[in-house]
Amino acid sequence: MQRIVSLARQRKVSLMIVGFPIARQVDPTAPDSAAPQQWLAEFGREEGVPILDLLPIYRKHARENGMQGRDLFPDKTHPNEAANRIAADAIFEFLTELGWLE
Repeated sequence: MQRIVSLARQRKVSLMIVGFPIARQVDPTAPDSAAPQQWLAEFGREEGVPILDLLPIYRKHARENGMQGRDLFPDKTHPNEAANRIAADAIFEFLTELGWLE
């Protein structure tokens, strides 16, 4: 990750991190298991890189729609079409908030 940040800065390329969860993290009743997202958030803060954590967004969607993680991540790791739409909307909103879109 550090190498990616260094290369982006050398090339004056804007960089953000998007953290995707896995199915078991999204389940509304699952215990908090956000260690990877917490690490990414800490790394982003230390490096001054904006980070979008999709875990709370997916959890909220699952909770509001009576879903489990497998409903959004059928193979436990990869998002399905609905989950990709949720991510795309969140990324668009985040980029807009950052002022990176015209």
